[in-house]
Parts: sequence; structure tokens; C-alpha cells
Amino acid sequence: MQCPKCDSQYVVKNGHTHTGKQNFKCRDCGRQF
Repeated sequence: MQCPKCDSQYVVKNGHTHTGKQNFKCRDCGRQF
């Protein structure tokens, strides 16, 4: 898994979206996707 904004590998699971899809967060830039 890689951050689409900064290409960092430091990504963690961050719960789920309202549609039930897995949500991730980049620990370097803070972007959620």
C-alpha cells in the first residue's frame, strides 16, 4: 500500500468509510484514502 499523494509506504488502516470500504491514512502527509 502506498500513499497516492506523497508515495510514502508509511500507511496505516484508519477504520472504514460509511460504505464499508477500508480507509487508510498516510502517517507522513496525513492524507486519508
